[in-house]
Amino acid sequence: MNRTYADYLIPIGGKLPVKSSLPIIEDSLYIRLLTEEKICQQSESKKWKELHYSMIMWSLSGFSVLIHGYGSKRRFMNEFIQNMLKPQFLTLVIRGYCKHVKFKSSLVELINYLDDPEEAVNMSEWSLDMLTSKIRKLYKLQTLNFSPQKRAFIIINNIDCISLRPYLSTIAQLAQIPILSILVTVDNIRWPFLWSTSLLHKMNFIYIQVHTKDNYSVELKHQWEGTNPQWLNLLIEDANSKSKLDRFDTILKCLTPSHVQLTKLIATLQLNSPHGITEDQIFKDAKSSMLVTTKDALSHLLVELYTHDILVKEHNNGKQIVKLSLSTDLIQKFLA
Repeated sequence: MNRTYADYLIPIGGKLPVKSSLPIIEDSLYIRLLTEEKICQQSESKKWKELHYSMIMWSLSGFSVLIHGYGSKRRFMNEFIQNMLKPQFLTLVIRGYCKHVKFKSSLVELINYLDDPEEAVNMSEWSLDMLTSKIRKLYKLQTLNFSPQKRAFIIINNIDCISLRPYLSTIAQLAQIPILSILVTVDNIRWPFLWSTSLLHKMNFIYIQVHTKDNYSVELKHQWEGTNPQWLNLLIEDANSKSKLDRFDTILKCLTPSHVQLTKLIATLQLNSPHGITEDQIFKDAKSSMLVTTKDALSHLLVELYTHDILVKEHNNGKQIVKLSLSTDLIQKFLA
């Protein structure tokens, strides 16, 4: 007797169907499914190849490339490196999803590649500014006798991770050196809006959208690497506790200077209006202080403050207000 797959979902007579009675997929259907999967893979491969060519052309034309979209971009970038860059160019890969990013050691490797010194120089104690300055000097020397093979590519996975935040200004300086090409991936397309206008101009990004079906298995293994993020549940204690203010400061250290300035502006407003303030009031003062020029710019800053529980939304007399997660006494200490 022919039965459908749905029939097997309900046991007959209280007994589950035995293995021999399970439905059999016809060979033609099985072959068609495999063929469709193969076509899908071939389509992805062709599309990725076109995107890879586009990426390298923009890079060689003096632009930095920002890859955004759904899904992990690790495999996409690894194929780009294998198919388009190796072995012609030096390729430095910086994995932003790791807690401890080896950023300085990557710059040292780049210097040794450009300089090719006869004697090894210990640069472990050099500052980021010293390393960047050295790379600039080497670039000027390279321009006198430039070889295309001396071009270097810096691939940064997940530049939107907190571990890379201290290095953003250095990355922007490197992006201005023509002999270097910077390619980065982000998972939050709004993240670049949190950077300053000056930083974005230096980066000179071309945005390319890439959606993959890949999960974040590798990235999640490194997420915080056994520890919680500094800002997680830091503001749940009593509003008048001294430790809460300390952790409030810890959160702000994870954010940008613009977020800190905005938080101080809101704190000042809240002292004058203890019951809360509106976003319109914040925008008016932020615009007067030349912190933002549009409401969209303000929204991009506020979203991080809400996410990290710096700000909370409340409703008062039918009006939505916002407040800092601190008491009046702690706000005064915060501004002191």
